[in-house]
Amino acid sequence: MKFLTNLDLSKNEIQNARIQNLATAPSNPVAGQIYFNSTDKKFYGYNGSGWVDLGQVFTGDSIISLLNASSIQADAQSRADAALAEAKSYTDTKIANLVNSAPSTLDTLQELANALGNDPNFATTVTNQLALRTKKYAATIGDGTTTTFTLTHNLNTQDVVVTVRENASPYNVVFADVQITDTNNIKLLFATAPSSNQYRVVVIG
Repeated sequence: MKFLTNLDLSKNEIQNARIQNLATAPSNPVAGQIYFNSTDKKFYGYNGSGWVDLGQVFTGDSIISLLNASSIQADAQSRADAALAEAKSYTDTKIANLVNSAPSTLDTLQELANALGNDPNFATTVTNQLALRTKKYAATIGDGTTTTFTLTHNLNTQDVVVTVRENASPYNVVFADVQITDTNNIKLLFATAPSSNQYRVVVIG
């Protein structure tokens, strides 16, 4: 007969009991398991990592004590396993929230550092590069009467390049007198008034 659950004897005695007799140690033992070695005539107990020579005949109290110790150790192991699983679940959740569905090429700190060129001052670098980028202003001019046009480009520099071209095919570049009056304005002067929306002016700076 095999019992697959713990036996609670309700403080009753174990009488005329016999410990399992074996010529060799049982395979796959658990902590607290005991047996009598029929070869060397000794009692052994398994402490969780190896068999220990108990060196004496067990009494009922010592057997129960060993069984209780095994139960306590198993419960402690179960609690440790549960705590480890909970910690792993918590860590996995926090990492998932941190990654937030990022692509696999950008879901580690090393990959993010590489993507930023390993530049600890990446924000400053980008800001400086943006400040150096070329800015452009464009407008269409011509009304059939005006020969002088003042255009406010707001590029905040007098180092600008001004191009005037036709606003219809074949879009030829034309030349007019250009005055860079200040850092935000230019003036175009024509000998003959351009027709309505005849020219496109582009200011780069």
